Amino acid sequence: MTTEWGFGEDLTGDSSIPTWRDASAAYEQYVNSLALKYNDSPVNVQYVVSRHPEDLDQFDALRLMCDKARIKELQLDRKSSDSDE
Repeated sequence: MTTEWGFGEDLTGDSSIPTWRDASAAYEQYVNSLALKYNDSPVNVQYVVSRHPEDLDQFDALRLMCDKARIKELQLDRKSSDSDE
């Protein structure tokens, strides 16, 4: 289970994972579009989407992409700080 989230797995060479900034922007844009679609607040989107399975898969996929992008960024930061020493 932990390798699915990138723990214990080196994600730095995976070019399919975008930068944290790009992933975060895509996620935010999708959340905002869902908020408009369901006429609700972006804060409530996760709850709203749980009741609409037609949007749940993409929501979960974008959230996972963001998690992996953040982990990749942290791993790259760690590698660069290790090489500076």
